[in-house]
Amino acid sequence: MIKSFWNKLMMYKAVLDYLKSVSDRWSQVADLVADVGAMEALVDEIDQTNRHASGDIRGKTDQKDVEQKKVIGMANRIAFSLAAMAARTGNNDLLMKTDFPVSHLEKQRDLEQANTADEMASLAREHLEALASANITEADVVALEEQTQRYRACLPANRVSVAERKAANKKLKGLFVKADQLLKKQIDKLAVSLESTDPDFYEGYKNARIIVDYGTRHEQPAGQSA
Repeated sequence: MIKSFWNKLMMYKAVLDYLKSVSDRWSQVADLVADVGAMEALVDEIDQTNRHASGDIRGKTDQKDVEQKKVIGMANRIAFSLAAMAARTGNNDLLMKTDFPVSHLEKQRDLEQANTADEMASLAREHLEALASANITEADVVALEEQTQRYRACLPANRVSVAERKAANKKLKGLFVKADQLLKKQIDKLAVSLESTDPDFYEGYKNARIIVDYGTRHEQPAGQSA
């Protein structure tokens, strides 16, 4: 991300952080609620697109470890319940798929772990009625599926090609145009409309709208509002 965009992105986030911290002072304005939600979505998309543009689409190692431990624990619980049910009912095919040691998932590669977790969720859904006596519910299956998705999101993806990076950079510029338009033409104006009744709120908003120099060179002078 070019340096001027980075400082602008920090301003977007500062504005959102400020608005969240004083939401009780503007949440009665339905249009502003909608616009802030749209801004949050744009900022999230900018962050994701920037990771593609830079070629860095890996999740943080510490976050991956947290999600990995959760998915292994949840998948093991369901797998062992399935294995016990399969042994009790003589379902040898199911038993072969689920009767593995505690360390089995831990020894698998990352994607294999995710695939195994998905398989356990699918098998549990097929045998949900029989698993009721083992205290495995639909909610447990959904929780494993969602946890597996979170885990997959933290895994290293394939290398981003040059063409994909160029496309991401082009998209990034468009996203900043949209964010600027949303901020200037809608959120700023609604914030101004609250100045007469809540000048302290508006003063805080104006301070959050300042682009700060975070120690990098950028095209726009520090302290200038976009």
